[in-house]
Amino acid sequence: MDKSSPDGNIFFFEEANPTTSFEFITPTTKHQKDLNTPPILTSSFLCKSPTSDKPIQGMYALSNKLIVFYVDEFSIAPESVLEIDYTRLVPVSQDNIHGFTITKHNLTFEFTTPNKQIADNWVNALRNVCVLSGFHDEYKAIKMIGKGSFAKVYLVESRSTNKQYAVKAFAKEAVIQTSKNNPKATMFNEIDIMRALDHDNIIKLYEVHESERSIYLIMELIQGKPLQEPLTKLTFKRDYSQGQIIEMIRSILDALAYMASKGIMHRDLKPDNILVDRTGKLKIVDFGLATYIDVPEYIFKKCGTPGYIAPEVFRYDHKNANTNYNDRCDVFSAGCILFYMLYSYPLFDGHGASEILRQNREFTEFEIIYTIKKRKKQPR
Repeated sequence: MDKSSPDGNIFFFEEANPTTSFEFITPTTKHQKDLNTPPILTSSFLCKSPTSDKPIQGMYALSNKLIVFYVDEFSIAPESVLEIDYTRLVPVSQDNIHGFTITKHNLTFEFTTPNKQIADNWVNALRNVCVLSGFHDEYKAIKMIGKGSFAKVYLVESRSTNKQYAVKAFAKEAVIQTSKNNPKATMFNEIDIMRALDHDNIIKLYEVHESERSIYLIMELIQGKPLQEPLTKLTFKRDYSQGQIIEMIRSILDALAYMASKGIMHRDLKPDNILVDRTGKLKIVDFGLATYIDVPEYIFKKCGTPGYIAPEVFRYDHKNANTNYNDRCDVFSAGCILFYMLYSYPLFDGHGASEILRQNREFTEFEIIYTIKKRKKQPR
């Protein structure tokens, strides 16, 4: 059941990572990955804890999804850690006191310092980890630029910087009432995946906001068009030079190698999910079907778009561990895209979706040679 705050807000994100308590705890083996990563920030703070009458002064470090407490700046080992994934962040600034609060399950930690610059640095870093409120105070909507099954995409502008962003807005009521494809779990998964990615050729997620009725994903605004558009209109090789096409190919493969290093596969790589601008700079978008490779069970077992699905995805059987697939499925999809880019027609090009799907499922590497030879005899 969704939890509500005293002001009536429903906090989806407290459900996403439930805990029996919200407190600094002794580090365990599950925290080692974050602790082994060099901290993003290390600063002295006064921390007011919901379970202690006395504020604690000490050194605090931000390491991925943890706030790590050291007794003093010379400590080698951390005293304790606070898990801050899916907590709510509120900046604090009053008189000569600056900082922020971290809240979950109606328990709040307040971190303060007289140094405004330190506080601002922490707030900016925490925006990539926590959930914020006050979306309508920080952004103004300009127009709707896209619409999907469970979300709408808007062009918005920051009220403080005038910088523009793309915002994917999920209506909570629609997400709750729709049982098909589990949109709530899919939304959480998409946020987790995008927060883990930071690559020049992958769309960037900056912030997540939650209001009483909606979830807002503040994303990079990409001034481009789907790669599918010039490919379908047969203008691709006229719009882009050979050098630009080579750079596109390199960019796609570099992004996939980066994702693989993070243990992530996209699973719906296709020209419609690659945005490209006039210079040939591209961004991979739409991580709604993406997943970590090592999860016990995928949200979607078999997924993708006909014509770009790797054969091993068709063969997957969750009851048979020998049929598990990995990030190589994205390499296959990339190969289909590159074929389209180089030859100006799709690798799988049947009459209707069912025929394309059949060709896709029954694919062998010898079919590429056959397809090329056949098309050379029947040029478009």
